[in-house]
Amino acid sequence: MTNPRRVFEALTGRMNVVNFRTLTFVLLPLVSVVIAALTVFQILEGERLNSEIAKRTELRNAAQFVFVLTQGAESAQRGYLLTGKTKYLQPYNVSVPRMPEALARLQRAAQDAPDGTNVELIVSDVHIKFQELQNTIEMKRNGRTGDAIDLMASGLGSDMMDEIRDATRPIVTLEQKRIDELAVYRANSLRQTVVVVVMLVSALVLFLALGVIATLAGLRERDRSVRALAEAKFAADDANRAKSEFLASMSHELRTPLNAILGFSEMIETQVFGPIGPGKYLEYAKHIHDSGAHLLDLINDVLDLSKISAGKMELHESDVALPALLDEALSLVKGRAVGVNLREQRNPGLPHIWADKRLLKQVLINLLSNAIKFTPSGGAVTIGAEVTALGIFIHVTDTGIGMSAAQIEKAMSPYGQIDSKIAREHKGTGLGLPICKSLAELHGGTLEVASQPNVGTTMTVALPVSRVMRGTAKSTQRLAS
Repeated sequence: MTNPRRVFEALTGRMNVVNFRTLTFVLLPLVSVVIAALTVFQILEGERLNSEIAKRTELRNAAQFVFVLTQGAESAQRGYLLTGKTKYLQPYNVSVPRMPEALARLQRAAQDAPDGTNVELIVSDVHIKFQELQNTIEMKRNGRTGDAIDLMASGLGSDMMDEIRDATRPIVTLEQKRIDELAVYRANSLRQTVVVVVMLVSALVLFLALGVIATLAGLRERDRSVRALAEAKFAADDANRAKSEFLASMSHELRTPLNAILGFSEMIETQVFGPIGPGKYLEYAKHIHDSGAHLLDLINDVLDLSKISAGKMELHESDVALPALLDEALSLVKGRAVGVNLREQRNPGLPHIWADKRLLKQVLINLLSNAIKFTPSGGAVTIGAEVTALGIFIHVTDTGIGMSAAQIEKAMSPYGQIDSKIAREHKGTGLGLPICKSLAELHGGTLEVASQPNVGTTMTVALPVSRVMRGTAKSTQRLAS
């Protein structure tokens, strides 16, 4: 490697031949001032950029940490509720005491951020989410396993998790983008300074050595910054890898016993070892198998790390028998209809449709559960379906308390709940109807509401006629819209 001092001495010796004294007294002060000014500017600008990068990095990391803690607590809650083993509560027990400081850190970072990012919505959502986690865990501890599982399976907690994810992801993404832009700007600024210095030094050999030294110092500083960014990236990758391993372990632990339940219930239902007696046993075995299969579908989606990270709900469409779908939804809510008469009215010859069976069944379960919840004892809840030239229409009608136009608008908005005695007796997050509406729209349809106070409510899921299947269940052709 060339010694800068030797280069400096060789070039200054050359300049003595062409009147080094004149260059020294005339150009040296001028070039020194210019280089000093550039150096001071670069130092001040570098400090400003480093400070802003540090603040934005802290905001990004704080938002990411809050999300990771919340996600770990939710996974722990689901593992505990589904297995009853307290060992799965470890991430939840770790997250609860650390969350207040994590939220305070996020708020401080948001206040220190150059553009004053507002994180109050995230703080509020996290408080609500942890309250929901605490409620379900307390239900499980108090022996109300069914209520806890029903609340978890309703999808309300997942929707809240999606809101937290949707609120934190833009912060992480935007701050990372700004950090990258600042890093590029800092590098470009440094390069421009070096170019100017090199141009000046090329005219005066004396300043060549100074320019080389300044350039080397700047490059070392940039290398340190690059290493720091690389270390931060490696740390984030390690956190993501640990999260993926945890979810994979949880998936295995939950699927194994649930698959056993499905297998044994199917053996009972098919009477592999001979008749089992009264027909009710077969019916119960079928209910166990159907409920276990539905729960397994939910667990597969909840524990799929790639889908959670993407924050997208994807349709897994197949040929769905509409009559069987209505029967399954009714059977899953029968246990909740205490004092409420459940009815099914449907036109004969209902066709098969092309849809995501799990998501559509979840819509019907949510609508039926909502209708049962707001129907007093002695009332009735009816589910029906019809197919016309205009589309597929699935109706859920109740003789409950009903809603006014203003109450409908409130109920269809996130966290909106109508104010009534029955509603206060059944607390919830107010996300049931908005979730149903979103899932219907994901199928290209709508969720329509018709209600009258003290008379009842009719919820209609309208799907496009293009989702009707032609022929039998074996056919995969769809009618043209």
